[in-house]
Amino acid sequence: MLGDACHPLRPYMAAGAAMAIEDAGILARCIAEFGRDDAAESFAWYEANRMPRVQKVQEISLANTWLRTPTDPDWLFKYDAGAVPLLPPGGATGQAD
Repeated sequence: MLGDACHPLRPYMAAGAAMAIEDAGILARCIAEFGRDDAAESFAWYEANRMPRVQKVQEISLANTWLRTPTDPDWLFKYDAGAVPLLPPGGATGQAD
């Protein structure tokens, strides 16, 4: 599962579709790089790399404070799912920033 099926977002950041596209990009990379024959390994990498970022977006969206104070939105809008370094499962902090 990816996108709103596994992490529904409030509409206040207009980031739901972006998160789904990022999910797909990261999942494709994880499958290609870490286990075409081992789905569990691929999904472990996917989860480790998506959860921190999506949780941050969920928290900000839930608070409904996005861009109401001086904010540098680059961490959201300049994220490149095709180029961001993938961190290993277990102890990874993910790419929340």
